Amino acid sequence: MAEVLEKKGIAVTKNFADANINYMEEDGKKIVDPHFWFDVALYKQATEEAAAQLISCSPRMKKEIQENLKKYLADLDALDAEITQKIAQIPRGAAQSRHAARCVQLLSPTATT
Repeated sequence: MAEVLEKKGIAVTKNFADANINYMEEDGKKIVDPHFWFDVALYKQATEEAAAQLISCSPRMKKEIQENLKKYLADLDALDAEITQKIAQIPRGAAQSRHAARCVQLLSPTATT
């Protein structure tokens, strides 16, 4: 699937800083973890890149695309604030999120050990 998309599409992740990218193993190879949407900041960056590409494909829609982008980024900021607030309420080490790519233990930034 990735090979087809790489030939036909544009990677909205192309400008991600290497320090912000997670890696995983697939078929014995180290690859970029495609689950970037777990990080709202990266998702916002990908959304901005998608909007830029849409504008380059359809310049006459620039104003509408930019207006929709602004609204969507505000929604993502609200989501990020809500996530941060809810995670802060979880006692340190009290929850785990299981995912096929990895297991992440959620740690409250305000909790003490």
